[in-house]
Amino acid sequence: MCYARFSPDSRRVLTVCDFNIKLTIWSLVDKQTVYLQYPKYSDKGLVFTSNGYFMALGERRDLKDYIGVYYVGDWTLVSVKIL
Repeated sequence: MCYARFSPDSRRVLTVCDFNIKLTIWSLVDKQTVYLQYPKYSDKGLVFTSNGYFMALGERRDLKDYIGVYYVGDWTLVSVKIL
């Protein structure tokens, strides 16, 4: 693991493993884990909205950069934009 931080509601811990292979979201409430593949950076490129309902993540897939917007309630991908 090379990076870890709490979500804005402090109910989840977000970690990034070495080589930025995946971002793992660990729930401290119900022990659920969610994996998001290929974050672009380990310590930046991740931001939450001010109300904490959405998260934007810089991603790299197929040698292209994307911004994925995720709904924090169930970590579903809401929108994706290519850069």
